Amino acid sequence: MRTAEEVLKYIDMTYARMLQRPRKYASDPSSLEQLFYMLEDIRAFIMNDSCKENTIQRTNKFGEFVAIRGHGVAMYTTRLEEEDADLNDREDRHFNALCNFIREYLAQTRPDFDPDDPATLDGPCN
Repeated sequence: MRTAEEVLKYIDMTYARMLQRPRKYASDPSSLEQLFYMLEDIRAFIMNDSCKENTIQRTNKFGEFVAIRGHGVAMYTTRLEEEDADLNDREDRHFNALCNFIREYLAQTRPDFDPDDPATLDGPCN
């Protein structure tokens, strides 16, 4: 069985790979964002940030980051779709915008983690 540290390293490796090749992990930007939310929930659970006194309280720091950045309770990609009426290359722009937004979040919440560092791509299984 894997240790918590190995699982966290695997999640970090997955973040790095998702940001480098988002279309490999999701069919559209909204799906990629949902996947990122889920991984952040798992990370919070492992770090014991999301469970208090036998009740699960969802405290997703990415959701808080989205809200602080002015997107309210909506997902970041929901706002992108509302603001971008031009359908030409829209999905590419949204993938790029979301990946940059996630990079900003990671830089703010985990300054020691660089998803663009090639060493990050090596997970515990490599």
